[in-house]
Amino acid sequence: MTYTTEAIILKSFPYNDSSLIVKAYTKDSGLQSFILRSSRGKKNSNTKVQHFQPLRLVQLELSSNPKAQLHSIKSSTQVFCCDKTSCNIIKTTLAIFITEVLNVSIKENTANEELFNFLKSQIQNLECTEEKDLAEFHLHFLLELSSILGFCPNDNHDCTRPYFDLTAGKFVSDCREYETLSAEASLKLHKLLDANQNCNCKRTTCSNIERKELLDILIRFYAIHITAGKMIHSQDILSVVLS
Repeated sequence: MTYTTEAIILKSFPYNDSSLIVKAYTKDSGLQSFILRSSRGKKNSNTKVQHFQPLRLVQLELSSNPKAQLHSIKSSTQVFCCDKTSCNIIKTTLAIFITEVLNVSIKENTANEELFNFLKSQIQNLECTEEKDLAEFHLHFLLELSSILGFCPNDNHDCTRPYFDLTAGKFVSDCREYETLSAEASLKLHKLLDANQNCNCKRTTCSNIERKELLDILIRFYAIHITAGKMIHSQDILSVVLS
């Protein structure tokens, strides 16, 4: 049986002498893994290895065999050209960071149209956005993804609730525990949340130090609520590249 689906590549790695194992988030089945046979060592006119780089949007033709553990990729077609992302160090690093976040955050192997369409739009936005406008791209991505996955921070900040509690996911009146941010850091998070909620394109941060602080906060928030404490190794590289 042969079928096709759009897919967002999350990871690929060599298998045996000439094949690849490909992990992807598909439009029709959510998180899935496939095998691409004879991808290395000899030319395959139906597939290109560059299609399986992080955060590539492709259409896969798949061969389903009930006896096989993994469905086979027969051919691949690039749905959206990512030449600018491939050639720009900032965009490439953002793609690697986003892919790493997705690898530790997405677990369901069932279709989620809202999530797939969001990721598809983010791939397109990353490709088309000018480099000068990418400073907060990753921060807004993390907030929007958390909303779709169901654990977005609650922006209930006011003068009576000046501290953000990372565990509770909301602003509280007392700064009592380790996972409660300072009033200053909480205010920065509130401004970012407000801009994200109101689709305000104006930059809310004024320095790379401030953006790194907010990134660290959001990664801690993810670690508590969805990634089970797994580290995001590319965040430090991203902070350096964006500085």
